[in-house]
Amino acid sequence: MHPHQGNFAAKLGISQGRQSLYERGERDLKADYLHEVAKLGIDIGYVVTGERSADSLDNETSAIVSTVRRLADDQRRSLLTFLATIAPNTSDTD
Repeated sequence: MHPHQGNFAAKLGISQGRQSLYERGERDLKADYLHEVAKLGIDIGYVVTGERSADSLDNETSAIVSTVRRLADDQRRSLLTFLATIAPNTSDTD
């Protein structure tokens, strides 16, 4: 059993035993379980298919996006202005 399995199960509100059954493929994944897993930022496409979706984010990028989403509109605009100064957009499409 993975050492973090109990913590993960607790975040989902299920027992460690049930999580273990899911991970071993001994219990079918239900929509409500997948919904809770997705809320934790897990790539559901990967869970179901074993393949990463093209638009899945790594943990660091996901944390950045989550933080930006919590900003007020004016803070978000200020952040975008700042980012434009340190990482100018060089694409021809804008």
